[in-house]
Amino acid sequence: MKKFYLLLIICSMFFASARAEIGEGVIKIKTDKLIGENIKMDILIYGGLDEEGEVQDEDPTEGKNISFEGATVTWSSSMKIILKINSPEITIRGKVDYLSIVNQKLVEIDVNKADELYELRINENPIQSLDINQAPKLKVLWASYCKELSDVKMDKADKITSISLQGTKISSIDLSNKPLITNLNLGENPHLKSIDVTMLPLLEELWINANGIKSLDVSKNPKLNHLECSRNKLTELDVTNNTKLEAFFCWGNQIKDKAMDKLIASLVQESGDTEREFCVYNKLYADEGNVLTEEQAAAVKTRGWIPKQATGSMEFFMWEEYEGVPTGIENLTIQKEDKGAWYDLNGRRIEKPSAKGIYIHNGKKILIK
Repeated sequence: MKKFYLLLIICSMFFASARAEIGEGVIKIKTDKLIGENIKMDILIYGGLDEEGEVQDEDPTEGKNISFEGATVTWSSSMKIILKINSPEITIRGKVDYLSIVNQKLVEIDVNKADELYELRINENPIQSLDINQAPKLKVLWASYCKELSDVKMDKADKITSISLQGTKISSIDLSNKPLITNLNLGENPHLKSIDVTMLPLLEELWINANGIKSLDVSKNPKLNHLECSRNKLTELDVTNNTKLEAFFCWGNQIKDKAMDKLIASLVQESGDTEREFCVYNKLYADEGNVLTEEQAAAVKTRGWIPKQATGSMEFFMWEEYEGVPTGIENLTIQKEDKGAWYDLNGRRIEKPSAKGIYIHNGKKILIK
């Protein structure tokens, strides 16, 4: 009997030692995939700090720095792992600091005990809710094109620096206690009608395209370098305080006349060699409401920016320099049924040019000799 108890003690000490080496971090996931199917993921393990204080990552090695319950490793190479699903719930134990599970029918993930988790990517999954409040070191969250995702709890995630929640069902987001954010992608969220970024002083990139937003205040974002606010309902915009702005996409809104004048006047004056793009007009977009006249296009250039319009198709378009439209022509958006339409310089549609002169065709001035 004594030998039996001694064996139990030795075994418990062995497993305790193994657990200590693997780490106490726990992540639990559930997927709609069937038992017996494979699930793919990328994982990195926290390996401490180097002499300069930088994080050292390690590849996952089962039994050494990571373990799985509810699944069996069938293949691994570097950070990539394929698991065979044995149970509806899979538990990952270890000091995981990077986890990517993309397009794997993920329906639930629990990171409340993921003490070392730094970066989480779960794009293209049918997950409906997400809670990252108890992941104290999380800095990067990508959950884009999770089309059923409507609830993201992150009011305590004050260390986060990058968020991508593009193409979801979220209708609101509170960024009030997240001053470290530098990259924010909230585009293609049709239920998100407003956003407050005034408490993000370090913000460098902002993507809020195709949300139906009616107003935007970027006056408190002096480091903003890239702004994508196309396909909204903006009627005015001021970028006076955004002196680092270089890529500015505001096409597909309702900015014209004096509001366009004010927007142009707010563009920082470029006096060096920095190429600054003002992507203001997309004739391929049926709801384009921006109007940039020839005079306004010239004013954009005077400020050292390049006014641009889209060419190609809505599925794949490129940007080219835009000269603007003559004063008096309100909007030359080409509807599907209007492709190839001609206009005179008074903005009147005509069957085809019947005399020499200048006409508007496909958003460009054409000289008929």
